[in-house]
Amino acid sequence: MLSKPLTELENDIKTYEEKLTGCQSEEEKNKFKKEFLNTLRLYLAQVNNLIKEIFKTEISPFKKGTGYDALYNNNVGSFTKKTKEEFLKEIDNIIQSEIYITLDESNKKAIDNALYVLKTYYEDSL
Repeated sequence: MLSKPLTELENDIKTYEEKLTGCQSEEEKNKFKKEFLNTLRLYLAQVNNLIKEIFKTEISPFKKGTGYDALYNNNVGSFTKKTKEEFLKEIDNIIQSEIYITLDESNKKAIDNALYVLKTYYEDSL
């Protein structure tokens, strides 16, 4: 799988915003947004690795069915989508965690960029 380092994200955001401001039609905006989401996909591997490394957890828009509820609903081991609120709450929990507060500025910036990628990439699918 192809991936890009998070250090290149700011340049990609700037390029996307420049293209977006030059658009006249809604069709063009949608085209550039789709291209940008494809670009963000290249960052997902780096983002997930960074969050696993620092916070020892994963942030995903999916949840695995376990326990009695999953057994009752016949979805043991299957994945279902989280609601948008659940996903954003998970991201907020990362930001409010003590680990995040104790990070130095460069790591905080990297985590902020990582969370931006996750929010933006999964925004329309939730």
